[in-house]
Amino acid sequence: MTRTIWLEGDSQRQYAKDLIDMADKGHVVKLGAPTRTDKQNRLLHPLLQLIMDAQPERWASMEVIKLTFMDSLSGELHMLPKLDGQGFFPVGRKTSTLTVAQFSGLLDLVYQYAAHHGIELPEREEGQNV
Repeated sequence: MTRTIWLEGDSQRQYAKDLIDMADKGHVVKLGAPTRTDKQNRLLHPLLQLIMDAQPERWASMEVIKLTFMDSLSGELHMLPKLDGQGFFPVGRKTSTLTVAQFSGLLDLVYQYAAHHGIELPEREEGQNV
């Protein structure tokens, strides 16, 4: 059984330690920063849709616009050769793997792009960038 434990207090930390002590040999423990919030994720797609609607000639699909903004974030990118050997394509870019802070940066890029191109977006509500 897989468990997710948010280390927000002493009792959660102790619970995590107890689980490690009880785990069978060979189990794996992963520890990392929390990934994007549901609220952040629910905000992204409507914003991208507004940008696509304002610039239909620029964006072929939701996936294209999302990957284009993801490319603007710093981070590791892997490139693989195309089957025909004519160029490369990027792999491994997913918004679901972004930390809360990285996703906030992605939302910042979307708002900056829209402002630069005169595209009106709804104002961010409190807590949508954290």
